[in-house]
Amino acid sequence: MFGKCEIKVRGGFEETLKVVLPLALMQLVYAANSIWDRFLLSQRGCAPLQASLSATMVSVMFVCLISATVGYTSVYVAQLHGAGKGRDAVRAFAQGVWLSIFSIPVLVALVFAAFALVDFAAHAPDVAAGEKAYSAIYVPGGFFMILNGVLGGLLTGQGRTGWVSACGIVGVLVNIAVNPVFIGGCGTIPAMGNAGAAIAGVISLASVTVLQGAAVCRDALVRAHWRDGALKADLPLMGKILRTGSFNGVTSFAACVAFTVFTLVLGRYDALGAGSANVVFAVNNVFYCTMCAVSDGMSIVGGRNHGADDAAAVRRTVRTGLFLCIVILTAVYSVLLPFAGPIASLFYPTDAAFSMDAWCASVRTLFFIMLLREIGEGVGLVFEGALRGVGDVKFVMCAKLGCDICLWMPAVIAIAMCHKSLIALWWTMPAFFAVLATILALRFHGGAWCRSHLSA
Repeated sequence: MFGKCEIKVRGGFEETLKVVLPLALMQLVYAANSIWDRFLLSQRGCAPLQASLSATMVSVMFVCLISATVGYTSVYVAQLHGAGKGRDAVRAFAQGVWLSIFSIPVLVALVFAAFALVDFAAHAPDVAAGEKAYSAIYVPGGFFMILNGVLGGLLTGQGRTGWVSACGIVGVLVNIAVNPVFIGGCGTIPAMGNAGAAIAGVISLASVTVLQGAAVCRDALVRAHWRDGALKADLPLMGKILRTGSFNGVTSFAACVAFTVFTLVLGRYDALGAGSANVVFAVNNVFYCTMCAVSDGMSIVGGRNHGADDAAAVRRTVRTGLFLCIVILTAVYSVLLPFAGPIASLFYPTDAAFSMDAWCASVRTLFFIMLLREIGEGVGLVFEGALRGVGDVKFVMCAKLGCDICLWMPAVIAIAMCHKSLIALWWTMPAFFAVLATILALRFHGGAWCRSHLSA
């Protein structure tokens, strides 16, 4: 039923686009929610807006280590399904579900680590209060994020990205709908600012869990094997997934650590600099989130083709990803740069002590630097996704650890200690992503990944 002969693995434009488009649609809706979230917080004043990015990154940093580790089951599913091993794919998926459940007490404990990090950053009291309020809710709620990665991974690993994207879109629409209620207050519900944003986010994640859980229960692959013990806890396989997935987890964690340090340093600048930076990051999510979908597509399609021993198809998939990167970058920034002023004016904080002209000028300058950053980041995401899909996660981990921890983070800290300008801080990003993209591209073209495969 699940034999290799029935699985189409070409790696061409049509196949890659079929996988990427639903994921991209979901990510675009997520980007819209991020923009909506920042807009609502800007109506609460400078402090909630200034706290929004750092609060999100502190919370996500602690969740992503577990999420990216456990979520690596999707690569197992992709490769095993691509090799025609349906039962083994279900076994790998089941261990991800068990590991998600075991993560709950760890997430609760991590709330205190998030508080300690916020205290260490020494932000203004009102900004720090918003960051802690967000982390106290979102870090434990990260359980749903972890589980969603596993549930969705079973479906995307089979190339069924449509339903996963539909679930994600519904979840984000829920977030968009409840955001005003909890951030700004409604009826008997008081305005909760950053805490309200976290509550809305967790409700969104939980709604996705319900929808994806229903889809998994009806999945033909699961229904074919749920009676033969494939869903039972398997400690040796669980350990194997943790060992291989930990490379992916540490990679994501390292990237989050470096970027979290960046945002915490950013939070120490004045309201003009930190606030405009938050807006640019939120709006830039239109490009970044779409490229994350492309990267995930590289992982899924590349993993299936690699499981079928078709290295040429994997390389064709990467060429398609690079083409999509150029098209998306051109489309997004042909709008953002000419209309930077009007976009900035939408997010002008209600209690701002600076002029609208200064606000728009800051946003416009940061958009230009962000464009240069995204050239490197977009290319890097394509090669990172491809390397993850073929199982070369250890190298990706080492490359990102080296660049994040040994290159970018020291540069950010040095600028913070020397009290340099916000612009100097931002110029570290294009340099960092250019180096990382070059390293990942050279690794992929080296072809060492051709000789390794995953097994259950």
